[in-house]
Amino acid sequence: SGVPSTNPSATGLTVAGANELLLWFGSADNSSGSTGAAVATSVPSGLTSRVAGTAGTSLRPTALLCDNTTVAAGATGSVAATNATSNIWQAQMVAIKPVAALPVPTYRAAPAVQDFASYATTYSVTKAAGVVAGDLILLWCTGAGYPSTSYTCPGFAAYAATFNAQILSRTADGTEGSTFTVTNVAGSHPAEITQVVIAGPCSIDVVGASNKGLTAANPTATGLTVAGPNELLLWFGAAETDSGGIGVAVATTIPSGFTQRLAGTTGTTSMLTALLCDNTAVAPGATGSVAATNASTANDWTAQMVAIQPLARPGPYRGTP
Repeated sequence: SGVPSTNPSATGLTVAGANELLLWFGSADNSSGSTGAAVATSVPSGLTSRVAGTAGTSLRPTALLCDNTTVAAGATGSVAATNATSNIWQAQMVAIKPVAALPVPTYRAAPAVQDFASYATTYSVTKAAGVVAGDLILLWCTGAGYPSTSYTCPGFAAYAATFNAQILSRTADGTEGSTFTVTNVAGSHPAEITQVVIAGPCSIDVVGASNKGLTAANPTATGLTVAGPNELLLWFGAAETDSGGIGVAVATTIPSGFTQRLAGTTGTTSMLTALLCDNTAVAPGATGSVAATNASTANDWTAQMVAIQPLARPGPYRGTP
């Protein structure tokens, strides 16, 4: 707007699809055009302010950046900020989309389990063959500890656990070496560690909350919300007998709609038996809880889901604007 007016407004545009990032840029001078002025007293509805420039400098307009991370596909219409002061302003929107039509993430190598049946505090996990930079590596670490345990591994992020099993993850960058040293925080125990390598580019969309059952039937993973299409939904489980703590099969029937990829070793004391299943056709939205079938109430179990997206969607920002 070359003429002083109120309420800076960006011309509408059409968002092509889901999971886009909508940016709203604005700048303003006072009515004489001589001094930078605040663009808005209230940012546009549904948008979040990310950066506001410094007002009051002669001959330098003041900037404003806002965004909408949940914009719907379709026409936006004009999008206005609120400012009752009549200034000279400019506003424009940009929609950023992820790479289109990416396939469902696939495994770089078949998921594999390594058993560490002897008591130890650390376990040397051999990296899967063929891993390249950009691949996503997940470790499902199961074992024992009283009252429960957790695990660490240099370079890996750890996700909250509830009972003697935990997910660790990292993106390969060529510096991770040929083995991963996993530590049992609870001390010396056997362990069974499942390694899952997803071919990049891909990233974790969401990790569901860890769930557990003590002397309970039907191991059940807490639901999560899948952000978009073409995701890979992983279902991890582990189980032991309540009496004696002996590794036992997690399920007699895996969750509906899932495919079993790996079942661990049964029969070892203090080493929970792992199970990995996946769903390659999961729909976007809330999954609800997902249960396997096992009628036995003599077991203790834990279960957790992870959704893998084919590529990181736009946002969050790599650096603060």
